[in-house]
Amino acid sequence: MRHKVFAYGNLMEGMPLYSTSDGVTILGTGTVHGTMYYAGFPRVLLGGTSLVHGEVHEMCDSTLRVFDHLENLRAYADDPTWYKRLTCVVTMTNGTVYENVWIYAPLQAGKGWRVIPHGSFRRYMKGEA
Repeated sequence: MRHKVFAYGNLMEGMPLYSTSDGVTILGTGTVHGTMYYAGFPRVLLGGTSLVHGEVHEMCDSTLRVFDHLENLRAYADDPTWYKRLTCVVTMTNGTVYENVWIYAPLQAGKGWRVIPHGSFRRYMKGEA
């Protein structure tokens, strides 16, 4: 089975964990409704009117399991501020809308998390606040 995953941080092309993304096809860039935070690494709370920028990756079951491991889903299963694999709707730059796309996102914000108002981890890494 093939899965779509919205990547908005270190799993995006050119970012530190991208090299672990063997077997991933990048379908393009897009946005989800949510708020991006920085807490040592990027996190997104879904919902609201703000947009978060990222990429849609397509992958097989085994690669999705690798992503689950990278995001430590089991180790922090009871922590609502840690990543969960949730579904979201992504609007691609070309106007295509994908529903039921996986995203790694927490259920609530943690103490001291800093909002990234423009919603782009790439811009944040270039020093844009």
